[in-house]
Amino acid sequence: MWFDKKNGMHLFSLFILLGAITFMASSYIFVSNQAAETAKLINEENLKGKFSAIEQYVAEFIGAHERDVNKISTYPDVISATLEGVDDKHTLHDQLSLIKPHDVDTFVNLYDFAGEGIYLEFELGEQLRHYLVEGINDESILNDNNYIFFNERGQDYLLITEPIRYHALAEGLTAYIIQLNDSQLIGRLIADKNHWFGIRQDRFNWAMSPQGGWQTQAKMIPQFDIYLLYASSPQFVEKIESDFLRSLFLRMLLATSMTILLLYFLGRKILVSPFQSLARSQQLLEQQAENLKNKEAESTRLARVVKYMRDAVVFTDPDIKIIWVNGAFEKMTGYKKHEVLGMKPADLLQGPKTSKVTARKIGELIKNRGFGTFEIINYTKSNEAYWLEVQIGPLYDDSGELEGFMAVERDITERKELEDSLKLTAKKADAANISKSQFLASMSHELRTPMNGVLGMTELIKDTSLNVEQEEMVNTLLRSGKHMLSVLNDILDFSKIEAGKLTLNLTRFTINELKSEVEPIYKALCDEKGLAFSFESAGEQDKVCVADKIRIQQILQNLLNNAWKFTPQGHIAASINVINNEAEPLLEIIVSDSGIGINKDKQDYVFQAFSQAEADTTRRFGGTGLGLAIISELVNVMGGSIELNSELGVGSQFRVSIPIKLDAKPQQVTGHHSSMFDGSGLKVLIVEDNKINVKVMKMFLNKRGFDCEVAENGQIGVDKVQATHFDLVIMDNHMPVMDGIAATKAIKALNLANEPLIIGCTADAFEQTRIDMISMGCTEVVTKPIHSSKLDEILIAIF
Repeated sequence: MWFDKKNGMHLFSLFILLGAITFMASSYIFVSNQAAETAKLINEENLKGKFSAIEQYVAEFIGAHERDVNKISTYPDVISATLEGVDDKHTLHDQLSLIKPHDVDTFVNLYDFAGEGIYLEFELGEQLRHYLVEGINDESILNDNNYIFFNERGQDYLLITEPIRYHALAEGLTAYIIQLNDSQLIGRLIADKNHWFGIRQDRFNWAMSPQGGWQTQAKMIPQFDIYLLYASSPQFVEKIESDFLRSLFLRMLLATSMTILLLYFLGRKILVSPFQSLARSQQLLEQQAENLKNKEAESTRLARVVKYMRDAVVFTDPDIKIIWVNGAFEKMTGYKKHEVLGMKPADLLQGPKTSKVTARKIGELIKNRGFGTFEIINYTKSNEAYWLEVQIGPLYDDSGELEGFMAVERDITERKELEDSLKLTAKKADAANISKSQFLASMSHELRTPMNGVLGMTELIKDTSLNVEQEEMVNTLLRSGKHMLSVLNDILDFSKIEAGKLTLNLTRFTINELKSEVEPIYKALCDEKGLAFSFESAGEQDKVCVADKIRIQQILQNLLNNAWKFTPQGHIAASINVINNEAEPLLEIIVSDSGIGINKDKQDYVFQAFSQAEADTTRRFGGTGLGLAIISELVNVMGGSIELNSELGVGSQFRVSIPIKLDAKPQQVTGHHSSMFDGSGLKVLIVEDNKINVKVMKMFLNKRGFDCEVAENGQIGVDKVQATHFDLVIMDNHMPVMDGIAATKAIKALNLANEPLIIGCTADAFEQTRIDMISMGCTEVVTKPIHSSKLDEILIAIF
């Protein structure tokens, strides 16, 4: 029970509380009436000051523009124009621009003594024009300045007139129009959310209106024939009254509180204190007994937890000498409790493999009385090393004095062994990846080198006179070679994707470009197989897309290859379009066929590497099973999606959506050079160690009119370039004595006055090789096997 009638302190406190409530209630009634009167006086005094400041500001604003009007009215060219008329309005405009202010929008109209406008920069409304003409004719506005506020086409303006005098006679009138905006007179008159100031002029019923229907007060400014308006928020006076009342009430509450406290403490000291001292002593004794009981129970529970917990626990004194350990410590170290008491843990448990650095950090932590977690090797009683995770922290008594330190230790030997095993496994995996990359690089080089001879010679044979049967055999040889090259490229691409080394090269291209490069190839293939082929693209085909064109073309061709391969009869349809989504534009590729189709339960399986829908598919249709896997990975890398809809025996449809960016800048049209490059009069050095590749390249270049020489390795190539001028160097990469990268660097280091262009020629299909050769000074790099059309394209580009 919170109130005890027998308790003297309770009765005394109740007496003080009732007296305070009575005083506060009576005082509040008086203060409420006083607050209303005071709030009204404060608002009136505040308004006087604001009216005076706003009136002064308006006078200064209009006065500043009066001076501008006077400059114009007394300007000689203006007087001359009024008397004699305006010969050249542009000249007068330029003269007026020199004397008009430039920080506001102003306009000047000039009228002669008959009211005719002789120079007009601003077209006034009919009512205002009539007023000026009548005022000039009856000379009512030719005696002094006039001030007119008006609104024209939704914009507020101030018009100031001043007579133009010649020999003290009014010969015309200057009408000076100032545009009023938020940075000028109107914007600055609006004070804040509680006060509003404005202007009213009855001449043309022009007035500013306050917000929210506030009631206005008006004060006449006869000098300018305007009224200065004022309005205040209905809640403003109420707020002043409320704030004033709150302030008085808080002060009154503070004074009452201080009085209550004074009475309370004096009364307690004199009347109640002797009786309360005894009650407090008894209460304190009971509380201490309860606290002691709780602490004992808590200590018992903690002791049980520490004794039976799996982690080892060590307590030391401030000198780091052990005073207690639990059973887990004895089990972990092999030492009994009585063997370790008084010992320092470091002297007892550390050994040869213990990290000196970690031991020093633990010592610094203890010295600074900090908390920390460490991993360290300790030794058991039988001298067996084990890994330990230890958490150390200081212990303090109730007075804040250091009692000692506590360490909680956990055996992490198994975890460390697992970490070491994982590190070893990772090293082996890295070594395996390196070996695989080296094998693929070697395989690429060793296969592309002979393929260069096969395809190169086949192209050269095709350009000779052949009968129909021979031409068919050569075409078959070319198709087979290109197919083998495609398989090799698929394997290398998949290897790059698997290793996470595939990078995207963003370029600008159009749908029309992509379509024109792919459509003729597959139209011919489908015609040859007796398949109907269509390639559609809707919308703006010349819209410029920004994405990796090479990879998008690879996706499209792989889908078309897949459709062509698995469609014995019927049709293949392709479409490519840009879809403008709100989030980001997408490039959508759809390839449909009437081929063999895919079972529902096998549709996810076809996107796995080296996999096809049926076991005998490879035997019936061929292929490595990498095409769709590469497509899927490329689409993932580009942040897109791929969908498959297929029915066995009916056909398949693949839909690919790839995020792209659109560029508003038109794509520059570049010419496609299909003609053979003319190298007549140009001298070329072929730096190549493979005789077949030398022969192919030499025949390609001789056919184009080049004068060719050969160097068997990079060193010989450097020597020949130093001794003889060459226009072009075809530089192989892998060569004995000196490779192509080193040879290119050496040639650039010669600093020849007329150094040759260098085209790198490599069987390495890796981007890093291309980057290395370009960085050393190659103008361009071409990958073997070399096609004559690609060679012509590069030669045309660099010469």
